[in-house]
Amino acid sequence: MDPLKNSSVSIVILNWNCVEDTLKCLDSLKLSTYENVSIQVIDNGSKEDEGSVIKSRYPEVILTRVKTNQGFVGGSNIGIEKAILEGATYILLLNSDTVVDKDAIGEMVAVAESDQEIAAVGSKVFFMENPKILMHFGLFVDLSTSHIVSDGYDTTGENFREIKEYDFVGGCCILLRTSVVKEIGLLDKRFFAYFEETDWCFRAKEKGYKIVGTPLASIWHKVPYPPIDKRGAFQQYLVTRNRLLFTKKHYGGSFVWYVIRTLKSYFILPVLKSIKQRSFNGLKSYLFAYWDYFRGNWGFSRKKSF
Repeated sequence: MDPLKNSSVSIVILNWNCVEDTLKCLDSLKLSTYENVSIQVIDNGSKEDEGSVIKSRYPEVILTRVKTNQGFVGGSNIGIEKAILEGATYILLLNSDTVVDKDAIGEMVAVAESDQEIAAVGSKVFFMENPKILMHFGLFVDLSTSHIVSDGYDTTGENFREIKEYDFVGGCCILLRTSVVKEIGLLDKRFFAYFEETDWCFRAKEKGYKIVGTPLASIWHKVPYPPIDKRGAFQQYLVTRNRLLFTKKHYGGSFVWYVIRTLKSYFILPVLKSIKQRSFNGLKSYLFAYWDYFRGNWGFSRKKSF
């Protein structure tokens, strides 16, 4: 018997006011050549009853309704915990605004099965608006600055022909080994959204595991091409606050020196730009991010300030 057929995959998709995207994602999964899967949709506090729409189209989907938006971390953790209870070998976190190649899941599982030291597997991630151009394959982090480098960005990805090890792979499509999740824990709920998959991958690497991307798996992500900075004030707040939390957890040097060294790039210049543009919300996003980090104010509570 093919050992891959015994490796079950629980796919976790969050839906938040995006039912059409979620249905397109499910449509692509219906064509998957890997059959030993279950699909969870976590309806993460949508304004309308989008869960019923999803369930009517795909009655086999395991639907969980959450009354309020728990963020990517909270919603994903609900699905991860259910996947552990059902005994899934792997857990695939998948963004609702993606389309998945029919062979992608099988290729990712095959890579994970080839080496028990692999904690997570990513795919090639292409822009949906320009389907032959890579958004990223995998990512590296310079911990001294927390600068992220996206490998393969804005290329065709044709040069990627081998499995490659990374610091982390994008949370829009990441296959987690369930046994490692049990060992190192769920996504850190303090992040709410942004840097949570980066943190999880670093925690796995610190335990001696590998994070890899496979060029034989592809997805397409619905993000603008060419990219434009459409990040809202609350999103910028989360990125800024969470960058500090991530670095504090994983940077081996003096965190105080890190904050001083990066203050110009990540705080002073953005604050001055917000003042120049008369963007009060932009200004608040940076001020609150640093204030809340040092106060230990996590999660979603700051949303009402924007």
